[in-house]
Amino acid sequence: EGGQPAGATVYVPNDMAWRRLDWKQNRQALDGVFQWESPNNQWLLTAHAFQTKDNPQNLENTEGALGSEYLGGSPAAGVFGTAPTSESYTAISSNGVVTAGTVGITPALDTRFEQDHHSTDLFTTTLAWTPNDRFSLSDDVSFEKSHADLTSMTAFTEVGNPDNGSGGIPLDTNRNFNLAGNSPSILLDQTPNVMSSAANYWWYAAMDHIEDNDAHQWADRIDGTLKFEDNDWLRAFRFGGRFTDRRATTRESNWNWALLSGSYWWGGAGPPVTLTQTPAWASTYQPFSDFMRGSIPAVGVGWFPSYQLVRNGTAFVHPHPPQRTL
Repeated sequence: EGGQPAGATVYVPNDMAWRRLDWKQNRQALDGVFQWESPNNQWLLTAHAFQTKDNPQNLENTEGALGSEYLGGSPAAGVFGTAPTSESYTAISSNGVVTAGTVGITPALDTRFEQDHHSTDLFTTTLAWTPNDRFSLSDDVSFEKSHADLTSMTAFTEVGNPDNGSGGIPLDTNRNFNLAGNSPSILLDQTPNVMSSAANYWWYAAMDHIEDNDAHQWADRIDGTLKFEDNDWLRAFRFGGRFTDRRATTRESNWNWALLSGSYWWGGAGPPVTLTQTPAWASTYQPFSDFMRGSIPAVGVGWFPSYQLVRNGTAFVHPHPPQRTL
């Protein structure tokens, strides 16, 4: 294939996906310096404080074939009674990397929301003593502490025919791709509008992850210089010492993945629960409009878990709580 002789070694995609990432971040910083010098110029005190913090948030919609179990398509017949086309590669670079062709996929979709908190505080104090031209002594003490935590929540959907108690029937889909040149393109080759109906999607899985990390460091540096006059072999003697105490604590959970309803990769997991069986706010339609700023055709569309569903990390909060009448 792709003009390569039989038995040639080629490198094929392990997964292939497209995504939209919305990122926002607020960063704040405070920096201050204080300095004092004695009237006789023998003492110099310098104090420096720096504090910064940021709170980034990102929302990501990913669609495609993530992993070898999705790339190449389902081995069985799909919704329309056919299995996706086996791999057909039409272009391979001189170093053996596949750059164009058609590959069958089993679409998987997910929405991931992550919220981070980062902070760093740095305090330094330097005291220098110079009683005369021949002797000087300085002590530089610093303390730094940092904190980083995050919560991540991902929810997944699958698409096909949910009317199957053993986990749904996958959508038989092929994908044409061309990664060569300056305008790479990926385009789904499937029945029109088959991925535009929420009734063809069901809840697949969810995964959460949290981290809470702290670190601090004390550092001390002492330097002294003694100069000698009228000495041919020793002009100055320098001495000093260094001390550092560093501590770090890392706390993190596993990536806790679990099924929500059915899956065609997990037969017998349970009947699929479609998006239309759950509240409308829990899912959202993503057309991937203005993909790559409109320089290439939109890859495809999909129904994803909504921002409202995943935005609270590991804690679910109903965006429209029921009202109670007393």
